[in-house]
Amino acid sequence: MTDRSVNLKIMSPRTKEQLEVLKAEKREKIIEAAIELFALQGFNNASISQLAKQAGISKGLVYTYFESKEEILRAIMHDVREKAMSRYEMPPEGKMTDESLIRLIDLSIDLVLEDVDHIKLYFSIFTQPHVFNLMLEEMWEQAAPLMKMFYEYYEEKGVEDPMAMMRYFSATIDGIQMHLVLDPKNFPVEQVKKLVINQFVIKKEK
Repeated sequence: MTDRSVNLKIMSPRTKEQLEVLKAEKREKIIEAAIELFALQGFNNASISQLAKQAGISKGLVYTYFESKEEILRAIMHDVREKAMSRYEMPPEGKMTDESLIRLIDLSIDLVLEDVDHIKLYFSIFTQPHVFNLMLEEMWEQAAPLMKMFYEYYEEKGVEDPMAMMRYFSATIDGIQMHLVLDPKNFPVEQVKKLVINQFVIKKEK
């Protein structure tokens, strides 16, 4: 093969598939840099210039993929949700069952243990007051279908106050996840799973 043919091969245009892969890689690079920057420095204090430096790309390239910091924040939240839901098989016909609730409890705990460092950063971002207020409505919209299934599950089981039970379950899972982030090595995972299942999975109607 001649030098000319080598140069032509190197300079040949990328395929559509290759360009899509490169685009996805750049987007992921920006998001990963944003997660660390927003968590450690604070969303309000972080700038697009700092984000570009963190990602090792130009400021203009960041704006090629995202119009604003808020859009990047929404992309982070979307990716977190998609990662979780891709692992969870939604109940058929939108109806929560004992088995699907047990799977959700297992997954809610296992996902934290699989990537404690990232989850710690996510907590640091989404518990910032400005971020929480900014994303609150969107978070509730995304959670609404699952919350509806929880409510109907406890209502059908004869729970006196399904809404309170649903919120109590959600708060319990949030607390467990926080403890896992703080002390993943010593947390009694399997024992706690059993306790949560025994308390919130209601086998018989009251």
